[in-house]
Amino acid sequence: MNISALASLLRNNQTDQFGVRAESELLFDLFVNGSPVFTFQIDALSPTSGPNQFLLLQGSQQMAGLVRLQFGVENTIFARLTTGSVAVNEVPEPATVVLLVSGLGFMTGVLKKRRKKIE
Repeated sequence: MNISALASLLRNNQTDQFGVRAESELLFDLFVNGSPVFTFQIDALSPTSGPNQFLLLQGSQQMAGLVRLQFGVENTIFARLTTGSVAVNEVPEPATVVLLVSGLGFMTGVLKKRRKKIE
């Protein structure tokens, strides 16, 4: 038996204002009686890098495979579709917050010291 398929895809990656990187992947497998007939994989072909970026990827791929089946025996066909995506965002460094708080604390200490000298 000849099995064929036309895989069409539309992939959309987008980062927001804090985005550093975004990527996605797609994996399709077809098994007949536990044996793989064909595999189609799109894995991070065009990652999106930088804030406020947009990527639209379209495509298609023809797949075909030949499988020998025995007459009168139960056969199983199993299709597996796996997708995944990753996005990395920037987070303000903790050191920035520490510097701000320590600066405010220092200014408070200086003001208290001045008030004590005036009294």
